[in-house]
Amino acid sequence: MAFLSGGHSRRYETAFLFIPTRAVAKRLATPLIRGLTGTVDKGSWFTERWPRRSSRVFGGHSNVEASVAYDLMLMDAAGSVRVRERADSILRTLRAVPALDGMCELHSGFRDPDELDCESLSEFMEEDAHATERFRSFCATRGLDEAWALDDPKSAATFLDLEWGVTLATAKMPNAASEVADAYGKLVAFARHYQLRIWDPQLGGEVDLNNPGTVPPVWT
Repeated sequence: MAFLSGGHSRRYETAFLFIPTRAVAKRLATPLIRGLTGTVDKGSWFTERWPRRSSRVFGGHSNVEASVAYDLMLMDAAGSVRVRERADSILRTLRAVPALDGMCELHSGFRDPDELDCESLSEFMEEDAHATERFRSFCATRGLDEAWALDDPKSAATFLDLEWGVTLATAKMPNAASEVADAYGKLVAFARHYQLRIWDPQLGGEVDLNNPGTVPPVWT
């Protein structure tokens, strides 16, 4: 099995499918990395941008697993607010899907606000010419000092959650090709039923749930 790079763009779009800025991809990948490894190597853009890829792809980086894994992330819509109980509920329901819990590794996507949110916000505002105005409006409506809010993890996290949505759970696809289509189909059906989105770090964007295909977008 091999992965194809989805490329990298510095555009941020709010359409059904969007191409992420570096800040978007970095932040969305973080819950997945923390859920599976318990740590984030902030010095490695490879593991933040492309979590759990084959060491063959990146020349044997020590903090990338040797085995290939394909991960998908369930997300709420943009405008959502980060709530642990919501993520816990989705994860419990996901694990109750017949066979899915047995075929996939499932993990919570929730994490508390921290300095990474501040870093991601700064990068986002550098990459999106309109983000500064939206953040200024966000601060004004909440009576926040803009300079203070930039360095406040909770404020940064709230703004970014409203912009991008909240990661609720992550699912590692089976290694066996014969099981991938079944697991992927169940995950797509779950996302549709609960009106969630599926973020694909390998693709660097969202799965089109109107036309998801029978296997993940860059699974080969």
